[in-house]
Amino acid sequence: MITIDHETMKDMNKSTVFRLIQRHAPISRADIAKRSGLNKATVSALVAQLIENQFVYEIGTGDSSGGRKPVLLYCNDRASHAISVDIGVNGLLGIITDLSGKTIAKREMALTSKEFNIVLANTEAIIEQLIHEAPPSPYGICGITASVPGIVDSKGNILLAPNLGWENVDIKTALEHTFKLPVVVINEANAGALGEKQYGVGKPYSAISYISVSIGIGTGQIIDGKLFTGANGFAGEFGHMSIDRHGKQCRCGNQGCWELYSSEKALLEIAAINMNRRSISLEQVLAAAEAENRAALNAFAAVGHSLGIGLVSMIHSMNPEAIIIGNRFAKLKPYIQSPIEETLAKHLPSYYQKAVKLLFSELGQEAPLLGGSLLATSQFFNRHRIHLTVH
Repeated sequence: MITIDHETMKDMNKSTVFRLIQRHAPISRADIAKRSGLNKATVSALVAQLIENQFVYEIGTGDSSGGRKPVLLYCNDRASHAISVDIGVNGLLGIITDLSGKTIAKREMALTSKEFNIVLANTEAIIEQLIHEAPPSPYGICGITASVPGIVDSKGNILLAPNLGWENVDIKTALEHTFKLPVVVINEANAGALGEKQYGVGKPYSAISYISVSIGIGTGQIIDGKLFTGANGFAGEFGHMSIDRHGKQCRCGNQGCWELYSSEKALLEIAAINMNRRSISLEQVLAAAEAENRAALNAFAAVGHSLGIGLVSMIHSMNPEAIIIGNRFAKLKPYIQSPIEETLAKHLPSYYQKAVKLLFSELGQEAPLLGGSLLATSQFFNRHRIHLTVH
């Protein structure tokens, strides 16, 4: 028999009350008691504590069926702010959000070097800019999250980021030392999966495979509504599964990796050959495709089919309800959706085809930033003994 001590039960009840205010504001104490099953005295005491700690405030009154009108409660989303930075191969994106995930300010910076110390200095600079953008709040900045395109263990160490040329680097300790704030380091695709589940097209689903496609491919897996990272924190590295065992050599040391045939880098290589160009940008390929240039359309089709091949293996492995194509490839839906669907129809059994939906992110490059912000705010609430589920 499991027993729960008084303080733990109090924390659980406080968390329940806070979640109800988050989800149903404006809401009265009586309505919280009705929805939670807690008695009115307990609810009033917990609400008083939340108000004292400036997490909740009273505003206005609601309708009454008789007697005094009930006072309505809201969450104080501006009690603190979180900073989230996405470290990409070509640049940095950073946002500061309130506790609800609303973006207050956004900054971006191009990277001229992938050398770790230079990227660290640039990351610190963009965080400084965002700190200066923070509105006054009772608790100030609650934490920082950095998302990176690489393998990150459960302690936040970056074991390998092949597209950045990093191996066994520790950005977490450096940022904590500089800013004296809690820092979370997470794989970019995992952060994106959290962002999509909480704020994006993944909301209705409890089993999601999120595919972040840019220079490389990263994947994040949501199982039973929660991020799945495996025993050591680096599960789901599908971008480096082989789809051609005799294929090209990858920077990770493997051959024939999925991302070598299905990423933005692969698309630009194919498009340059098809269009007889020495080099080409994604924007130029898109413009050509919009003008119905056959060479550009063929490049999208080739990459779409390769994406589909990798997705077949992922669907067999993970059995997701939804696959979400994110990052820079989210905007390529008009050109890659049909090739992906054709490949899935050809290689998947009919029962799998009926069970999974192919979706494209509406958050785009914002998904990992919002997922990172969610992690920082959730840890902040945990420190104040308010336990929220991070999906």
